[in-house]
Amino acid sequence: MNSPGVDPKELARIEAYFASPEFVTDDGDDDVFETALAADEAFKAWSEQNLAEHRAPGYAIATISLKSIGAVPGDATSEQMRMIADMAETFGHDEIRISHEQNVVLPHVRKRDLPAVFAWLQTVGLATANVGLISDIIACPGMDYCALATARSIPIAQDIARHFSDSAYAKTIGEMKIKISGCINACGHHHVAHIGILGLDRRGVESYQITLGGDHTETLAIGLGLGFRRKKLCRLFSA
Repeated sequence: MNSPGVDPKELARIEAYFASPEFVTDDGDDDVFETALAADEAFKAWSEQNLAEHRAPGYAIATISLKSIGAVPGDATSEQMRMIADMAETFGHDEIRISHEQNVVLPHVRKRDLPAVFAWLQTVGLATANVGLISDIIACPGMDYCALATARSIPIAQDIARHFSDSAYAKTIGEMKIKISGCINACGHHHVAHIGILGLDRRGVESYQITLGGDHTETLAIGLGLGFRRKKLCRLFSA
């Protein structure tokens, strides 16, 4: 179904630039994948959390988390980026995508290649199985790197991720979107997060406003909440 006001011919012209690659599958693709799941608990956990269904049989969409516990959210080293590029060339039809959640997506990976993808990710510390969980936090650069920011974002995200580093515990919470902005420009879109954190400067002291109940999906909702100083904010998540 075409969207109102969109010329179908123009839409078709644009879609032609994003043609899908030629997918190749065989009867053994799923068998190789299922065998690896049964043999490796770490790979199974990563597959359950970081893979999404693909429209082509024998393929999956793999999200590479740039949210290693305690690391800077959305950050990657030159070595890691080269590895991702190599994986896209070797396993992903030369295509990568960057999500708004500060993660990297390999959109077309054969299931039989996923064990190798996971092994490559392990060598550079990118095999964290937390996509969509509470430690998969969106954070702006904050006062560490942005001249407009009035409070730090990165240390807050790191503290929260460390507190929920136990993946089994995080899974009991379920899907949780935490977004952090270091100023009222709201680059982290904190206002539409399940838990939003806005950094503010109050008389020279870094303070934070927490909003609850936001939603970034089609049922858009703005969260409501209260303000805290940083020490109280950290204690709140530790409770």
